[in-house]
Amino acid sequence: MKRKKWIVFLMFFFILLEILYVGQMAMKKNVEGHVIRFHVKANSDSTVDQNHKLEVRDAIVTLLKNEMKHAENKKEAMIILQKNQKKIQKTAICTLRKLGDSNKVQVEFTRELFPQKDYGSYVFPKGKYDAIRVNIGKAKGHNFWCVMFPELCITKKGKITTEEEARKELRNQVGKLTEWMLRKK
Repeated sequence: MKRKKWIVFLMFFFILLEILYVGQMAMKKNVEGHVIRFHVKANSDSTVDQNHKLEVRDAIVTLLKNEMKHAENKKEAMIILQKNQKKIQKTAICTLRKLGDSNKVQVEFTRELFPQKDYGSYVFPKGKYDAIRVNIGKAKGHNFWCVMFPELCITKKGKITTEEEARKELRNQVGKLTEWMLRKK
């Protein structure tokens, strides 16, 4: 009788693990399908290059802030970003020139692997995401990652653009359950 109970317990346990695993995979796919990541690669790991990367990040986030508010979904957000690709590059170059930096800038759209990342109240899973990437110079330095759409980019002020607005927009894009699952516990 004890053996039967153990077998039933183990079966239940493994079924529960499978359900949790399938749920996590579905959540990950849902997130990957509804967000656009933002990736800035610094020229090098020097303090100057790392500071310039953050200045470029802030300038681009500021440039796109009002434009991205018009996007209702990922497709619309991608169209806005593509239409603004030259503006984004020009903004990055102008920011660098003001800082006395002559590095070139390349802006491209990619689908790339991002690590698990903490964005304020949320933890986004490791996975392949559509992204806009800004390469500064040799692009050999540490990276900056954030979520461009829906907007969850942390700027030098250290706060996500009004937390409640970000939460509502994320919930609109990925659904209540996925938004809840992304929250830090």
